[in-house]
Amino acid sequence: MVYGGKPSRDVGRVARPGSSDERSPSPPTPYAGGSSSPPPSIAVPLAQQASCYFASNFIIVPLKNQYPGPHGFMEYLVPLMRNEPAESALRYAFNACAYALLGNRHKADSVNLERFSLKEHALALAQTQKALGNAETATADSTLAASITAHPQSRLLAWRSHIDGEVNIVLARGCEELCRTKLGSLLFTSVRHHLLSRTLYHDTPLPLGADWWMSAGDTNSLLSGAQRLAFRYAELRAEAGKVLVPSVVPDEVRGKVRELYSKVKMVDHEVERWLGVIPGELRYQALGWVQSKGTSPPAGLNYGDLEAFPGRVDVYPDYVTASAWNVGRVTRLLLASLALRLTAWIHSLVDYRLTSKYEVSKLVCKEMVEDIIASVPFHLGWHLKRKDTG
Repeated sequence: MVYGGKPSRDVGRVARPGSSDERSPSPPTPYAGGSSSPPPSIAVPLAQQASCYFASNFIIVPLKNQYPGPHGFMEYLVPLMRNEPAESALRYAFNACAYALLGNRHKADSVNLERFSLKEHALALAQTQKALGNAETATADSTLAASITAHPQSRLLAWRSHIDGEVNIVLARGCEELCRTKLGSLLFTSVRHHLLSRTLYHDTPLPLGADWWMSAGDTNSLLSGAQRLAFRYAELRAEAGKVLVPSVVPDEVRGKVRELYSKVKMVDHEVERWLGVIPGELRYQALGWVQSKGTSPPAGLNYGDLEAFPGRVDVYPDYVTASAWNVGRVTRLLLASLALRLTAWIHSLVDYRLTSKYEVSKLVCKEMVEDIIASVPFHLGWHLKRKDTG
């Protein structure tokens, strides 16, 4: 996926560290019209490549159909970057993400993109900390945006802290006050996306409940539909935690557990239906098949020698669409796990693995895992290296 247009002034260019001009790319080499040789290819500055590649994949993601709602993860950057100072936390965070993303795609000759990214990230953290210490800027849109943009670059523990900080800013501002503007609505939607990851990964309670988080921001896009269903799972898991406690005798709560199991299956069927009616232009296509005998790699090879994990390889319209699909799949996996936990409680006197409920959950998990694995090469850019993907 490449950026097909000129870099927008609204987005802002990434400045190459150490350059004399942080805002402007290097001028192109003049071409002598009288020469018989073909004109040399235009060398796009590395900073500009990073900026455009980041924008085309996460900010202004092109969408061929008229599906409603925002589609990029970071559309809030477009209005915010217009007047942002060069040494602001948001610009440093933008630069860090842009260099990191480009570095994941290819290795630049004699340029350490990872070092550039880490340097910009450190500057972003310092400026964000400074803004949080000022009462006037602590809950500003730009401060919240800087935290959102910087957190993908953080390690696991810092990643959690970033999300907690984002949530605290949203709670301090309030949903209604924050979402009065389009920019605030975009920021709210992005924080909600990060909160979902935090909630599912760390098994933490959802502050203020799913209805509060789905009452504002983007509520019509493919990704918001996946988020709504995932939050439903989070609430069911919290309900199960209150019922399935070691000190309670199974006979005393078996009725509640059966009722909860019915709710889990109901939500699972809802996710299954949602995945089944996604519009054709937002569906994936099988790009190829990595051959292998059975579940093991070919003789004499290990998994590290293969282009991709054995099996189907899928390609999606864009990364945001692929993410929405996988949120739905992960939700079904988690619902199946919760259903098995409830099944084991209901059938505590027998081996739950001998029940029909276990077989159903096992088939769901197998299908979802296969689909998720088939999406991994796309997320890692495998399709960009092939000539048959155009």
